[in-house]
Amino acid sequence: MRNEKAILSLSYTAKTFSSRPSSFITGLSGYEAYCLDSACALFLGLWEAQKAEEHKEKTSDGKSSRLKSAEKYDDATKWL
Repeated sequence: MRNEKAILSLSYTAKTFSSRPSSFITGLSGYEAYCLDSACALFLGLWEAQKAEEHKEKTSDGKSSRLKSAEKYDDATKWL
């Protein structure tokens, strides 16, 4: 893909405004609009899955940092 930032921006803008990415581009035929919308949906889904996986790897065992810090103090008798 030549410009990932542009398609990501278009995808997120469309998602934010609850519309199709093709609605922001004039002059597209029905099939071209369908192809663009499908490509944006696929790209956004893959990008979000990749970011979720990266976040999961950062927390090593898949737990959020908030949950990890709560586990440190789960038993008050340990720190009282």
